[in-house]
Amino acid sequence: MNEVKRAIDSGMREIKFTKAMQQRVLEKGRYRKSRKNNRYISVKRMVPAAVCFILCLGIIAAGKVKLWDKYVAQQYNLADNEPVQEKTIADGLAAPVLAAAKDNGITVQVLQSVASGSHLQIYLKIQAENEEIADGLVDVNPDFEISYDRCQEFSGGGSMENYYTGEGMKTAFVEERDGQEGPDYEIYSIYSTVGNGELEGDTVHLKIHNFVGNSQTSPDKVVEGDWELSFKVSADTTEKAYVFDKEYSIYGKTLKLHEIKITPTGISISIDKASADGQGLMDGQVYLVSHAGEDFLTNYESAEWRGDWGVPLAVAKAWTPQEKEAAYEQIENGTYQGEYIDFWEWTKDKTHQIVGPWDNIQIKLDDGTQFRPANSSGLISETDDCYVINENYIGYLEMNQVREVQIGDCIIPLSEGAEK
Repeated sequence: MNEVKRAIDSGMREIKFTKAMQQRVLEKGRYRKSRKNNRYISVKRMVPAAVCFILCLGIIAAGKVKLWDKYVAQQYNLADNEPVQEKTIADGLAAPVLAAAKDNGITVQVLQSVASGSHLQIYLKIQAENEEIADGLVDVNPDFEISYDRCQEFSGGGSMENYYTGEGMKTAFVEERDGQEGPDYEIYSIYSTVGNGELEGDTVHLKIHNFVGNSQTSPDKVVEGDWELSFKVSADTTEKAYVFDKEYSIYGKTLKLHEIKITPTGISISIDKASADGQGLMDGQVYLVSHAGEDFLTNYESAEWRGDWGVPLAVAKAWTPQEKEAAYEQIENGTYQGEYIDFWEWTKDKTHQIVGPWDNIQIKLDDGTQFRPANSSGLISETDDCYVINENYIGYLEMNQVREVQIGDCIIPLSEGAEK
């Protein structure tokens, strides 16, 4: 026992574990069995594993919190910014996660989660135990579903980040064997936006049933298996909110802005519902005419609001849902008798462009640069009084550095709002 204590003390002298924590490490390591041969592993060999287990939970070690996974940090433009990485983990934005499942020779592990506001990003490490199984994972995606104990998922999706090429980005958690990096793996990112409740402290349940082939290239391919992972969400609950209750112009129509909220990974914009419905803003698309090669969002000759399929907005917004469905069916069949602009015909001319105004939200920072995240996802929700346009980013947004928000050709300086 003294030998074990000396091993722990020498390995944790700078980690500043309490004696109670050290005792828990000993208890975890004392009689752990090996799955391979069912023999007892010596306590001395188990100590590093138990220490690693504790460090992976994000406990402060040697005066520092565990940094971001380096692949995820690169996605969020934080790869070379350790002070911000430390701050975001302390704030709850990012957290290493202990969650893994194995089936059919495939291990799925949660590398890290990133959460703020209503947005959760999950990064999975998908690794096969041999090259044959790895080859079978090419051109497939996990068929997954997400649920929460408290929150309700509003929207979600996923995408593969890198493949079994041998050249892909490696992360901070890659195994080493005899000084060499372990087998290649895929990273799969999943985003989930919740519509009610607080992410902080909630438990997410991720279930994967099979890996299925991409619909275009391998629609019949299936890699069977079941993987279930659950973990508690750590989330940054800080935000900056600005109240405006002012009118702005967007492509010649009136945007009655209520509020803008900013989080480290997203922005939400609340606009008056009655005003938007009266003008058909939420159902409209803007048909722009401009010079070829110029910025269509702000530098254009003319802008015309139309509904889906290019039907004049004044007509489209007056339709009942049944009339709208009937008209769109006629347009698809080529039998519609009213005025409309065919999307494909219109965009053949390089001076014509169709934009969804809520798809073009830009953020300008204090230094005059534009915030450019690696990727983004958005949705529109609503309350009794407002439509809320949500934009979630894969990229770290310095909330204090945001100067203005641009929606289409509508520029909104935050200085014109009252900060809550």
